[in-house]
Amino acid sequence: MVDNQVGLPVAVAPHADPILIAENVTAGYGGPPVISDVNLRAARGEITAILGPNGAGKSTLLKVIAGVIRPTQGTISLRGEDLSMLQPQELVRTGLSYIPQVANVFPSLTVYENLEMGGYVLRTGVKERAERLCEMFPSLKACLRRPARTLSGGERRMLAIARGLMVDPSVLLLDEPTAGLAPRFVQSVWEHLIAVKDQGVAVVIVEQNTRQTLTYATWAYVMAFGRNHIEGNGGDLLNDAALVDAYIGKG
Repeated sequence: MVDNQVGLPVAVAPHADPILIAENVTAGYGGPPVISDVNLRAARGEITAILGPNGAGKSTLLKVIAGVIRPTQGTISLRGEDLSMLQPQELVRTGLSYIPQVANVFPSLTVYENLEMGGYVLRTGVKERAERLCEMFPSLKACLRRPARTLSGGERRMLAIARGLMVDPSVLLLDEPTAGLAPRFVQSVWEHLIAVKDQGVAVVIVEQNTRQTLTYATWAYVMAFGRNHIEGNGGDLLNDAALVDAYIGKG
């Protein structure tokens, strides 16, 4: 299959057994659709990236998957179960965790209380889970009793990711987790996300830093004008100059 606008081949996703499938999804905010007939597949142990120019519909797709916005058409399934009509809190119990770009921690609560809130659906083992995550995010361990508002931007982002992992998700959705961070924190975020996917989690990420994202992505979807345009292996897409110029840009 060939993309009609730039003549680039569209690869076929290699996922033999995707855990998350978005199929023919159309959605918006009450007016004309923001995304139309969008497809995505994500597998355990892989980083799946959603890329494209501003206004392409990337964050909208993530919100639909997370249950924040209901699709007007299409389905979202996890392990073969249709999730399209479930509320966000119900989706958490299925193993899906969503970390928005903003409002992703409670500023007035301590770091530990934020972790507790992240594990609110757990019946037992909250303390033990928080302790394991503190080992994974050692910068948080030293400030468990501090209000989240006192953390640096990078530390808050680490806390947001740790909160999302409290429920031991099978799918982790992240909307621009490195936006606005200093380079050392950007690298730290990616190191943690690689560690998460290596534990068998399907990581689905929307990012603006497209070149760096493609170096880590197992598979990437490039959106434009609310639709799928190109998909393929992250490294292959990064090395395709025509694709970068047409859809991704120089970021």
